[in-house]
Amino acid sequence: MSNSAQLDQIPLRWDEFQWCGDLNIPLMGQATNPGVELCVNTKDEEQIPPCEEQVTAWRRFVERDAPIYSAILEAGFSFYTRMRPQYANAGEAWIKNMPEITDPSQLKSMIRLSSLTVTWPYDGNPIQIGISFGCDWDREHGFGVVVEGDKVLNVGSADCAIL
Repeated sequence: MSNSAQLDQIPLRWDEFQWCGDLNIPLMGQATNPGVELCVNTKDEEQIPPCEEQVTAWRRFVERDAPIYSAILEAGFSFYTRMRPQYANAGEAWIKNMPEITDPSQLKSMIRLSSLTVTWPYDGNPIQIGISFGCDWDREHGFGVVVEGDKVLNVGSADCAIL
């Protein structure tokens, strides 16, 4: 069995449980993505190439990057404004990296794309893409979202995006 595959033009290598590669295209408001990992799950962690549903979902994700990124910023803004009072109650050391913001676009300078995970379509379920970001307000846990098509399904710390 080959230890390499591709998702569109992104070379992938097998890492014992899934395919992984370095993202080599601009996404999520970033012109380049050095160090960003793309992971593609497989059926039951078998070393098989990405399926057509994954390829189609990935292509749609890339083509719809701008509106998806806007939806992520909106969901992130809602999450941030809900979390900020908890950080404020934890003390000044916690809140110093979490300034008050009034617009979702302000998150752009506070988050950095870290990794993306493309799920396998078990039982015909739609493909989901987990997106992890490093963030200024929680360097240990980061920020993450799960999207399905153009819709944000889940938002939280980066571990919510590990699918």
